Order: sequence, then structure tokens, then C-alpha cells
Amino acid sequence: MKTLVRLFLTLVCAVVAAVLYILLCYHVQPCCSAPGLRNSPATAGVRSFQGYSRVPDGKPLERALCRHCAIVSSSGQMLGSRLGQAIDGQECVLRMNHAPTSGYEQDVGARSTIRVVSHTSVPLLLGNQPYFFQQSQETLYFIWGPAKKMNREKMGSTYQALVKVMEKYPQLQIYTLTEEKMTYCDDVFQNETGKNRMKSGSFLSTGWFTMILAMELCEQICVFGMVSDSYCREKNHSSVPYHYFEKGRLDECKMYLMHEQARRAGHRFITEKAIFSRWAKRRNIVFNHPSWAGSSGNGSEVFPYSRLRGRARRPPDLRKWGVKSGYLPVCGNKTLTARCHQCVIVTSSSHLLGTHLGTAIDGAECTIRMNDAPTTGYSADVGNKTSFRVVAHSSLYRVLKRPQEFVNKTPETIFIFWGPPTKMQKSLLKIIQRVCASFPNMTAYVVSPGHMKQFDDLFRGETGKDREKSRSWLSTGWFTMVIAVELCDAIHVYGMVPPSYCGRHPPPRRLPYHYYEPKGPDECTTYIHNERSRRGNHHRFITEKRVFASWAGLYNITFSHPTWT
Repeated sequence: MKTLVRLFLTLVCAVVAAVLYILLCYHVQPCCSAPGLRNSPATAGVRSFQGYSRVPDGKPLERALCRHCAIVSSSGQMLGSRLGQAIDGQECVLRMNHAPTSGYEQDVGARSTIRVVSHTSVPLLLGNQPYFFQQSQETLYFIWGPAKKMNREKMGSTYQALVKVMEKYPQLQIYTLTEEKMTYCDDVFQNETGKNRMKSGSFLSTGWFTMILAMELCEQICVFGMVSDSYCREKNHSSVPYHYFEKGRLDECKMYLMHEQARRAGHRFITEKAIFSRWAKRRNIVFNHPSWAGSSGNGSEVFPYSRLRGRARRPPDLRKWGVKSGYLPVCGNKTLTARCHQCVIVTSSSHLLGTHLGTAIDGAECTIRMNDAPTTGYSADVGNKTSFRVVAHSSLYRVLKRPQEFVNKTPETIFIFWGPPTKMQKSLLKIIQRVCASFPNMTAYVVSPGHMKQFDDLFRGETGKDREKSRSWLSTGWFTMVIAVELCDAIHVYGMVPPSYCGRHPPPRRLPYHYYEPKGPDECTTYIHNERSRRGNHHRFITEKRVFASWAGLYNITFSHPTWT
């Protein structure tokens, strides 16, 4: 009996000891967790991340996701914050460049799971190797830089320095961003801003690369110490050092504004922060100290037309705008009640030349064309059928002075004219009425003044820009797309290029702006000139196309020749 009792007590003690060991490992000893990841799941959750290549063997990054991440900025905003404990309590902590923790633990914490480092900051780390590489052996380092400095085969200068560090500290985990990953980060910038990074004289910041890495590795992200894109324009913003560890040197806002205004070799800190704000609406990202969310909507930004502020919001349901009240009949007294299941929009772009799409276009239930784009002589590529023709006030004379092409040839066409109410209600309306009297079968409408305001409000809601204050003109393409959404269940657009098309490298081949004007201006030159111009009023073709891209899934819109991805 005593033997059984002794055996039972031994088993109980063993179980208690095992439980205590597990609890101690879980709560006290980080070494019991996977390297660089506190409280991480077992190796079953390990993932492979392409684009990050380990030094020196070139293997891709493999690790588990982090549930909660802290990105600690290097801003002077962190001074006096006393956030150190909150930061260290996060599962993974991401820091940038050579920002130290020693001496600042109370404000910025002590842990460093990941450190993202620019090639320009590598020498600063090399100058303090005992601190960065000997004391912080659990940290994963991610180094980014241009190919000539990071090239493995040709042993670029930065990569060569990293190899020597690995020889001295073989336990380190250092990764470099591959050329493909660097290109990807450039492409993200271009897609978000409409600006080619190199052509616009921009450098991406370490914060940009850190945010992209965090979105890949982390389920939730809390950013500490990063100001919003509008902060430096606020009257009573505080003056803090650019870096918390460099007191009395550069002022943060002066640095941001100087770079944002620089024509060449400038970081676009403010533009990047506006993009982060948009991403926060789609991803689990919050900003703390200062706390902020959403973009400012300030129309005075220096980097013009660089972003679509409202893209994360759902636009109003355009199909419920009310077609009946938005279009005033000019010929007769009929209300616009047309409805189409399948529509095609035929642009005026030269991308349609040589496509032989005429039969496909004419086979659609409803065909929508713009301004004075003819079909005679181009029917093999653009077809003949015209169900609707949307015409700007500036193109009205060119359309009406050729009735054989635009009125008699397709008497079933419904014309929708748009323009400033002051012009439409005075002289232009009378001209349309006189033409209607000569062609009694003609059907024509004008966009009502109230509906014109709706088009302006929609532009402001989607872009964050007041059309008049930003000196912008809406294009006929803008009116055509909205009208198509109002009238059609499904829309296919022929010949419209995507918003990033004209910023590609190498540049796309030159094509006339209109397919029927072979000696006219180049399409991309026209788009870019209008997008960038500040003096006078200009169309924002590229900005509009970015809005159309955001509507595609919502309103069943597809694009071809070229195809959008």
C-alpha cells in the first residue's frame, strides 16, 4: 500500500513540475519561443516570404506571422511618451535604421525583433557593432538599397560589408531585399501616387519599406510616434527633433516639408503618410502618440495630385442617383428611361486602331461614344452602332456641324450634352434646339444644373479634391462612365489605358491622343501634362482612371485593349 501511495505522489510531483516548466517558459523565458517571435505558435505556422534573401546563403525568409506588432518610429514625438513598457509588451517590435534603445528605454522600450535598415545607415551600425550585433543577437536585420550596392554576384559595397559582419557574428540573421522586391516597392509607390519614383525625383524612406514588411508579417500593427500627413500644416503643432536620439538638431516638420518640396532626391514623407492612412482603412493598422486616422483632405499639399484620399470609402450608389431628374429633354418632352443590360464604352484612344473590334462592339446591346469621335472610315476597329453619345459643351459645334455623320447616320442615337449651367442655359441650349427642329427624329438631353453639381461632389468625394479649387476640369470620360453606371448593368470599356500606364519604364510607345487625329498630340504626353499642371484649368485623366479602377468591382466594369490588372 505504501508503495502505491509513494508511486502516486511521484506521478503528481512530475505532472506539477512539467506544468510549472511550461508556464515559466511561456511567461518568463523568451528563449523558449521561436527566434525573434514572442509567444509564437509552433513551427506549423512558419511561412516562407519571397523577396527577402538571407546573407550569405540567399535562402528566403521563413518565420511565423506575428499577431501583434509595434512599429517604433525614430521621431522626437517619442520623447517623454513613457511608452516603453507598452512597446515591449507587443509580440514583435520593429525599429528602423540606427535608432537606439539604450538610454531611451522608458520611452521607446528595449526589445527589437526586427530592424529595417537603409544602405546609407549600414555604416552607422558598423560603427557600433557591439551594441547592434553582439547585444542584440535575436534581432532580424532587413537591409534595403540600390542594386549596385546590394548586388550579391558583383559583391556590391554594402553587401560585402554585411558578409564581413556575418563572418564576425555568425549567429546573426541578416536579410537583404531582392531586386524584385525593390521593384515591387517602387511599383506600389507608383500605383498609389500616380508618380514614377525615379522620374519624380523621389527616394523611398525606410518607413515605407518597414510598413510593407510589417503588413506582410503582422496581423495587427500599432505605429508609435508617426505624425499624420496633415500634422505639419497645423498651426499649433509641436516642434520636435527629427530623431529622438539627436536632440537639438533637425526639426521634424522642417525636414518633412523640405523633402516634400524638393524636386530631386527627396523623400516624400508626407505623401507616404497619406498612403499609410489609406492602408489603415483596409488593414488592421492604428497610429498612437499622436493618435490619428484618415487623411486631412487639405488641398494645399505640395506633391500635387499624388493620391486619392477617398478610395477606401464606398462611393454613393450611382445607380440610385435618379436618371429621370438628372437629364433634361431638349428635343420633345420625354424623360430619359433607357436601361441596358450590357454596355460598351468606346473611347477615342488610338489604342483601338488595328484591333478589328468593330463587330464585337456592334454586337453589344448598347454602345456609348464620346464627343466627335467618328465611325466612318474606322468601323472595322470601332464599329458603327451608337446608342448614346456623350458630348461636352466644347465639342458641341464639332458634332452638330456634321449631322450626316453624327445625326442622320445613326438616328437611334441618344445625345447627352454636358457643360457649365451658365453656358448650357444661354446660347448652347438654343443651338441644340435649332438642330432638333431640323432633325425631328433626333433625341437629346442636357445634364441638369443639379446633376452637374453631383458630378463635382462625386469627384471631391472620391479624390479629396474640390474641383474648382484644384483648378480641374472633369473630362467627358468622367461623365460617360457615371452615365454608363446609371444606365447599364454591366460595362466593358474599350481602349482606355490604366492609371499606371504612362508611368511605365521603359515608356510606352507614342500614340495619337485620338484615333481619328493621326497628327494630334501624344496620348501619354497629354495625360501627364494635364495631371501635373497647376496653372489654368486641366483635366485629371490619370486621377479619374484611378477612380474608375476602384469602381470596377463595385459596378461590374471591365477594361480591354489594353486589359487592366
